[in-house]
Amino acid sequence: IPYDHLVLALGGVTNTSLVPGSEHARTFKTLADAIELRNHVIQRFELAEIETDAARRKKALTFVAVGAGLVGTELMAELNVFVRDLSRAYPRVSRADMRFELIEAGPRIIPELDPDLADYARRVLEGRGVRVRTGTPVQRIDAEAVHLPGGETIDAMTIVVSTGVIPHPLVAALPLEKDKRGRAMVEPTMRSKGRPEV
Repeated sequence: IPYDHLVLALGGVTNTSLVPGSEHARTFKTLADAIELRNHVIQRFELAEIETDAARRKKALTFVAVGAGLVGTELMAELNVFVRDLSRAYPRVSRADMRFELIEAGPRIIPELDPDLADYARRVLEGRGVRVRTGTPVQRIDAEAVHLPGGETIDAMTIVVSTGVIPHPLVAALPLEKDKRGRAMVEPTMRSKGRPEV
């Protein structure tokens, strides 16, 4: 298709290359991801309501977020509220079976914020029953398990990765100047360096 001007507005995609097995987890980048996650959580409650095996019920009610930047931390906070509200509609589901894990490889959650604000967010989450782990790089993710250093495994049917953003894969194939992270290099006007029509 011939053009005079081309606007690239592809956005980014979740960086699933950091943790082996991330393809087994859910991402949380788009509205569709959010709707799918909501429906998935409701289905886990449906399963837990009728499940007679205690270990399987606990696995259905374990929610893990890998990556505790702004997205992962806010996701866990909202998921915690949603799940607790949802549990009222399922009388056979015990809150004791619910487990929330926020896992971060770095030294603290929400590194984008001032450390005092991040510490406050951590205290609030922990007060709501979320286990926050920092300095804990996930070794690998399986279909229903998160493997941590030291051999610990978290069995969970809901695992979400929010491990940063990388450029859309299509950008790699475009004949544009890119930085070391694969992002299209632009002038302050957002025009591509070397391709002013883009």
